[in-house]
Amino acid sequence: MGGIVRRGLSPLKAIILLLSLLWLAAAFLPLLWLTASSLFGDDVAAFLKSDATPRTMQLLAHSLWLALAVTVTSAAGGVGLALLLQKSRLLFRRFWLWLFVVPLLVPPYLWALGWADLLSPEGPLARWLPSSSLEPLRAWFSGFGGSWFVLSVVFLPIPMVVTALFLRSVPAALEEAGLLATGWRGVLGGITLPLVWPGILLSAVVVFLLVLGEPTVPQFFRYNVFITEILTRFAAFYDIRSATLLSLPLVLLAALLLFLEYRGGRSHTPLALTFEGRETLPVPLRHPLLLEVALGGFALLTVGLPLAGLLAQAASMRVGELYAHAADALGNSLFYAFWGATLLTLFGFFIGYGVQRRLCGAGRVTEALSLFLFALPGSVVAISMILFYNRPSFAWLYGTAALVIVAYLAKYLLLPSRITALQMAAIPPSMEEAARLAGASWRLRLVAIVVPLAKRGIAVGWLSAFLFILRDTDVTMLLYPPGGDTLSVRLLTLMANGAPSLIAGVALLQIAVTALPAAFLSLLFRGEGR
Repeated sequence: MGGIVRRGLSPLKAIILLLSLLWLAAAFLPLLWLTASSLFGDDVAAFLKSDATPRTMQLLAHSLWLALAVTVTSAAGGVGLALLLQKSRLLFRRFWLWLFVVPLLVPPYLWALGWADLLSPEGPLARWLPSSSLEPLRAWFSGFGGSWFVLSVVFLPIPMVVTALFLRSVPAALEEAGLLATGWRGVLGGITLPLVWPGILLSAVVVFLLVLGEPTVPQFFRYNVFITEILTRFAAFYDIRSATLLSLPLVLLAALLLFLEYRGGRSHTPLALTFEGRETLPVPLRHPLLLEVALGGFALLTVGLPLAGLLAQAASMRVGELYAHAADALGNSLFYAFWGATLLTLFGFFIGYGVQRRLCGAGRVTEALSLFLFALPGSVVAISMILFYNRPSFAWLYGTAALVIVAYLAKYLLLPSRITALQMAAIPPSMEEAARLAGASWRLRLVAIVVPLAKRGIAVGWLSAFLFILRDTDVTMLLYPPGGDTLSVRLLTLMANGAPSLIAGVALLQIAVTALPAAFLSLLFRGEGR
């Protein structure tokens, strides 16, 4: 780094440049390698003419249809909930907001498992309802219906949270001026929603791509999708070349949709987003108590009933059996989550700081590409890591826990870097400039000014990365070393041949482990708007 500094860069810019280059080399270069090897291989034309093409096109159509349906449902529900919870003064609005986020914080297939336990002949509903009345519901859940419903619930928090964040940045003066000419319906349709449209569009694109890359829920409900075909060829038939070629359409589609989202969002008025936000202008409600009851019913349907199914199924489980089957996997999960979140926070802090302060162009490139990798299916990211690092020169890294953490760094850098950038927007640059003029070094400015003022954003970024690593299944499933499987991967293994009560118990353990850091995260938001 000394050479970089001697060429004219400040030490802080040199650190940001070095971390950005390390991330690009370790995380993004494998994806470029996968793309290049797919496009320029000798057997691309032969593969496109193979007998497998009609089937793969049908699976791709299944995936696109499921992703579109889930995106429309989750976007409509998420935007509606964000408007209701952010633009009102409902008594329990903060509780509802966090409760609806819960499905996003655990592996998606847990909610599929919860509904299966709820509707099973031994489930709690079978005690009060005749089995014949449950058969149509079981049949509907088996296939597209269950996949659509569960994934809509799981990914609904993304448009809800993003829209709520954008709503907090809408100037109240604009809405007050609009109320002089029209009512709240006209203000929301003509002022508020157009201003938050970039956030809605971004969240919809991210949900669409995340659904394309989600294999566990469709597989649970026996709905064949494209990403499952990729995993089958890669893990079951060891056909790495075929899996690589099939991954290419998802890479190109993700790049195209994110580019179109960037162009579409850029044409709208950008908002001065900050992590702190501000109080929004409330919309008067005619029947707030009725809305609270309706939100309670929705929470029961989306969160309460699946949890009830898991609790009922786990009632006969023995604690000693749970410990014997899950203790080591729980330790692995916490190990990966702690070190992965710590490394992500280190990279994300400096890159987010550099993006917000416009210190380094490489940092802006890195953050843009981190959004691309976050939206890309985790299975594709893992396959690119295997394809790139499975060679003698990387024998010290391949097949170790370190490679899993590198994959997390590739997949989840967006979380701490974007959160840090939003937090830095609330810190006036004049404070650092005044310290610089007073003779404070860049280290002292970071330690005495930036870090203390940004500590809330740093903590939120660390906890967000910790939670997403805990819930990760796709990346870990393909990369974990022998004996290094996590709780989410262990649960998938048990679902193939484990006792139903044990499976439900491990699922509840996964939810309980997630609940503690999620509770800390909610406490960090208690002071918002003050």
